[in-house]
This record gives sequence, C-alpha cells and structure tokens, in this order.
Amino acid sequence: MESWLIGADIIPIRPNEGWRVYRKGKAKGPIIGGNVGTLLLLAGTPYWPKMKGRILFVEDDEAESSRTIDRMFTQLRHMGVFDQIAGLVVGRFVSSVGFKADDSLEMILDDALRGYRFPVITGVDFGHSDPLITFPLGVMCQVDTKKPEIAFLESGVRT
Repeated sequence: MESWLIGADIIPIRPNEGWRVYRKGKAKGPIIGGNVGTLLLLAGTPYWPKMKGRILFVEDDEAESSRTIDRMFTQLRHMGVFDQIAGLVVGRFVSSVGFKADDSLEMILDDALRGYRFPVITGVDFGHSDPLITFPLGVMCQVDTKKPEIAFLESGVRT
C-alpha cells in the first residue's frame, strides 16, 4: 500500500474502486458542504448555509459506524435539505464505519432519499480520504452521472 508523508505521520493511500452512480441524472449548481458531522453542528443556527439549488458534497472522517452515517442522512432529510438541493455527491467514509452487504451505504441512501429524484454519485475522494480532491465551495459545478463527471463551470480562484 502506498503512503504519503504529512509532518511525521504516514498516511496510507486507500485505492478507490471508483465512483458509483446511486441515482442517474444531471444537475448544475454551486458547491456546498464538506464534513457532514461538522456541517450538522450549524443546524438551527444563523450560520446554516442556504441549500436551495446547490450540489451538496458530504463526507465524514469520524463516523464510528454505519448507524452514525444513517443518523446524519436522516437528520438532513428531516431538516428538508433534500427538498432543496439539486444534486448530491458522497465521499468515501473511513473503513472503521464497517459497511456490510446487509448494512450498506446504499441501504442508508435508500431510506434517506426515498421520494427524491436528484442525481447522486458516491465513492468520491474528497475531504478526509486519501488520496483526495479539493472542491472549491461556492463554485458552480455540474454533476453528470452518464459519464460520470463532476465539472467545474467556473474558476475556484478569483483575482
């Protein structure tokens, strides 16, 4: 297994089996999100971001089990987030979450996203995965599951 060095810590690189299309479709909107546990700490505060028409990117590095992930997605549903977003991109979770065939991310998404039709891609390397992609928050992007592709429609850097 390859690794890379950050300070004195050696971080192992976990190979990615590839992105998975959970729900087909195409959506366009500004990127919002990040670590879902941290994002949910803003719930009910004036700091909760606007979700209308956004592409929500979520991942987490401290989830202890699939039940924790289930709770987070259920909270997003109860808060009406899925009524507002245009698309969803889900990052890879740490191996300690322990998804199994009878307790999978897909089963969690089946429950949380029942009745919604926006496109969803899972297994994307961003946030706390290794290797990772950095997505600039607020930048317009397009999610197209046919390819599958996440395309930036504007620069993440403004001069």
